[in-house]
Amino acid sequence: MNTQTTWSPESFYQKRIADIRKDKIQLNRKSKICFYGKLITFAAAIFSVYWGIQSDKQCFIVLGVIVLLIYICLLIIDSRWQDQLEQLTREEHICENETAAMHGDFSAFGNGREYLDAKHPYAFDLDLFGPDSLYQRLNRCVTRKGADRLAEKFCRLKTDATEITDSQKAIEELKGLPEWRIRFQARPFIECHLEQLAQAVQVAPHASRFSRSIWPYVLVSATLVSLLSAIANLCSWIYFDMLFAFQLLLVFLQSKKAIHSGIQAEQLYQEFKGYQNLMEQIQKQPFKSARLQRLHKELFTSTTSCSKSFRELSRILNLMDQRSSGLIYILFNGLFLYDILLMRRFTNWCRQYLPHVHDWLETLGEIDALTSLATYAFNHPENTYAILLPDNSETVFRATALYHPFLSAEQAVPNDFELSRKNIALVTGANMAGKSTFLRTVGVNYVLAHTGAPVCARSFQMAVVSLFSSMRTTDNLSADVSYFHAELIRLKQLLLHIQNHPYTLVILDEILKGTNSQDKLKGSRLFLEELARYPVSALVATHDLELAALEKKNPQQYRNYCFEIELSDEIQYSYRIQQGVAKNLNASYLLQKVLEEVNGKDK
Repeated sequence: MNTQTTWSPESFYQKRIADIRKDKIQLNRKSKICFYGKLITFAAAIFSVYWGIQSDKQCFIVLGVIVLLIYICLLIIDSRWQDQLEQLTREEHICENETAAMHGDFSAFGNGREYLDAKHPYAFDLDLFGPDSLYQRLNRCVTRKGADRLAEKFCRLKTDATEITDSQKAIEELKGLPEWRIRFQARPFIECHLEQLAQAVQVAPHASRFSRSIWPYVLVSATLVSLLSAIANLCSWIYFDMLFAFQLLLVFLQSKKAIHSGIQAEQLYQEFKGYQNLMEQIQKQPFKSARLQRLHKELFTSTTSCSKSFRELSRILNLMDQRSSGLIYILFNGLFLYDILLMRRFTNWCRQYLPHVHDWLETLGEIDALTSLATYAFNHPENTYAILLPDNSETVFRATALYHPFLSAEQAVPNDFELSRKNIALVTGANMAGKSTFLRTVGVNYVLAHTGAPVCARSFQMAVVSLFSSMRTTDNLSADVSYFHAELIRLKQLLLHIQNHPYTLVILDEILKGTNSQDKLKGSRLFLEELARYPVSALVATHDLELAALEKKNPQQYRNYCFEIELSDEIQYSYRIQQGVAKNLNASYLLQKVLEEVNGKDK
């Protein structure tokens, strides 16, 4: 699925901005003409009616009514144009944000700070959440459910290869629909109040036992029969009057519940309305990938369609609004038990549709998250989709020209790397040579691949295994936890994780940093030998060159890699991984440079 293209995503957004601005200019011109048309037709309608009344000429009154109808039509047309202008403005804003993102400005997008968890197996180490995180770079979600779903994709790696390939196909399809994605994302962020409201309404009582029975229909039928009989002089009007008054009394006794139902219906309608445009966008788009077709079907082709439920709720609310007049209220309730039957209808609506709200929002959230990932895929056409290796593959991870997603393809130094099953790669190198960045590069791209998004590499193959990292352990003085103790807790968490998963890719950056060098070396060797007993492949960065001896002891399990530097007047960093053990270290060299600079200034 590797994308080869010569066009620039930035040029697409710039062209779209230019087209939108042209459309806005045309709409503003039309709206301005429409404004003057409304003034003229309104004045003409008033004048024609007034002149017709004064001169007692019916033709002027008729003309005034016709012109007034034209005025109303202009109002409707202008209202639609204003809606289109608002939509175009939002789409323009989307394209401007994407253009800014091309230049490293992601401030317009949520950074997912609320999902930060230092105890997570890998998210905290790999900068998945928080300011300038991977989440902020990918997040284009317009619903809270979508934002949560995107975070979940980062935090819970898929275990089924079919799910990953299905996501890849869905993302690739959405990637090819840039204008649809812009329309989809061009709206205010929708919080998840609908689900909370639906749960509250679902457990609350609505219609009484009486209104749910057959008796309201019996009474309404009797009232209408008595009315027709009285009109035909077949019986006295007293029977109709008594039934009319009795029905009004019943409605009065149920008035609190009717008012409560009306309020709940209005609240539900307003919350549903926020999703209306999203549902319309999804419903109109004929998807081709199996995953998107399945999600589309969950929303629209079942008997409990979300769009159908919204239309039905809108009709109920309109019926409730129609009896706002006092005369209409008395007439409708005295004849038809209008409020009671509306409560019954609203109760039936709640029973039929509210249990499905959670599933609808989950489905919308999944589409929302996939749309965000598709925007990332569109913005990075140089990226490639991962190829999934079979469960019995001896290779866990293999990549060529791999680089970190936070770096541009032009700026990054790509690396080739392969990690076999039951293999522990020991990476040595000087400070700032690129060890930690490389470890994060592997981890972040591995997470990206699991979401189905394309990764930063020329080719990328992986086995579907779990992931655990330990790279950024911190102390907690308020909890009386030292740095060394925090490291031990993290390593224990790692062992418990690999014991509870079939196979794990482990990423470690410097084991036991919080102790002295001899103890650190002994403890690191002990832990690596223990790690080798489990079903893991590991990538371990270390400054302990003595650990390289493990390869001589067990070359089938341990492999040495390094990031080498050149020591000269200016240190040369290659940032390329190679086999072997680092020979040049820079800590004492750089410190000597600092001392020479300081002593030189003192002299």
